[in-house]
Amino acid sequence: MSPPPARAVPGHARRSRVDSGAPQAYLVEPDFTTATRTPITTRGWVAWYTAAGGWHWLGANGENAGRWMTWTSTVSGIEQFHPGGSPTPVPWTRGPISVPTGQGIYAVGVYEIVYWVGGKPDYQWQYVNAGTTGAAAAGGGTLYCAY
Repeated sequence: MSPPPARAVPGHARRSRVDSGAPQAYLVEPDFTTATRTPITTRGWVAWYTAAGGWHWLGANGENAGRWMTWTSTVSGIEQFHPGGSPTPVPWTRGPISVPTGQGIYAVGVYEIVYWVGGKPDYQWQYVNAGTTGAAAAGGGTLYCAY
């Protein structure tokens, strides 16, 4: 059985330079929607790369240590992000994440999602936008940050 039709109102990796004085980077959970009320679990990662060190995966519990979060997806988004039916979501964020500049670091935000349909899991993953605009999941937008 496949999950109900879904779309993700984009999550994103909000970023700023460490030395800019602005808040550091945050990984923002996408506001996943489904055609019918559906239990989902998600796990966010910041995948970062350097030529010298290769790929590393940073989860909510540290390197290579993600944590699954349980939500309820609806037609208007993740129920828990819309308290009292608010049209403006207040998503879960991971951060702040400090990224040193000048070391050739490339970072990308990734979300794993499991749709629980009829008690059976349907596992998927997608990139999130690097910045607050764009549509990485739909093939547009910026997929990574360079530091």
